[in-house]
Amino acid sequence: IREAQTMARIDRNILIIGETGIGKEVFAQSIHNYGDRRKEPFVPVNCAAIPDNLLESILFGTTKGAFTGAVSTPGLFEEAGNGTLFLDELNSMPVSMQTKLLRVLQEKKTRRVGDTKMYSVNCRIISAINEDPKQLMEDGRLRADLFYRIAPLSLYLPPLRERKGDILKLAEYFITKYSNLMQKKIIDMDQQLKQTLQEYSWPGNIRQLDFVMENLVIRCHNNNTLTVDNMPEYLKQDFMKKNNSNTNNKIIIDETDSLNEAIDTLEKQLILKALNECDYNVTKTAEKLHIIRQSLRYRMKRLNIPNKKD
Repeated sequence: IREAQTMARIDRNILIIGETGIGKEVFAQSIHNYGDRRKEPFVPVNCAAIPDNLLESILFGTTKGAFTGAVSTPGLFEEAGNGTLFLDELNSMPVSMQTKLLRVLQEKKTRRVGDTKMYSVNCRIISAINEDPKQLMEDGRLRADLFYRIAPLSLYLPPLRERKGDILKLAEYFITKYSNLMQKKIIDMDQQLKQTLQEYSWPGNIRQLDFVMENLVIRCHNNNTLTVDNMPEYLKQDFMKKNNSNTNNKIIIDETDSLNEAIDTLEKQLILKALNECDYNVTKTAEKLHIIRQSLRYRMKRLNIPNKKD
């Protein structure tokens, strides 16, 4: 959050990196609201949700007669004006479209599809991707020159499983939200449910936690405390299966440790084991652990793991 606040004051393009469901758009909106452009429009667009053949006309606009049925319509760059254009899931944008976007960022001008008149682009661009940018560039799915244009400032959002201390606080927020919405008086969770939530890996991040807490509140009747029994059966089976698989690792931990200390011990030993197997090559280690490189760097720093062998 402190990094995002600092970036908000610097009028440069920003790239937000983080897994699906982590809240990248929330950060983008917050950066816009915290900066000097707060009174200008914030225009979000999910690049993955727009068909490739429509992406250009939606971003840049169209002129009447440009193609059959075309009418004069402003693009999102025009709608954003002096505000912020948020390009979510930029990694899903076709490379051919990335080339056109790069030209716009370089020249700060573009034109509607079918028009000859140029208009200025004055908005700030905040982009978001849910994969490792280095891997995207190596795979040819993200142009390196575009990356350098969209990412003079980069913000990495760690997944929820790396922020165990946030899980229960977020859960309490969602309890309040849905209790008020459904006119219930739920104020707490029992210890078993708290432990279950903290031990789960949360592949869907905060969006998944939101979904789970809503289901728990819906199924809680005549009680002010949520329990594991309030989970739908299919969710309960998934949670128990994932949590049981996490306990099968043959790593020794101190029984006097707290839950968070034990999880950190397990995580540190797994990372050290993978680093040794990959001769401390961070990129290969990240691939072996099935996480992005920035995530591994973040974990190593948090767990005080050195960057190379002693």
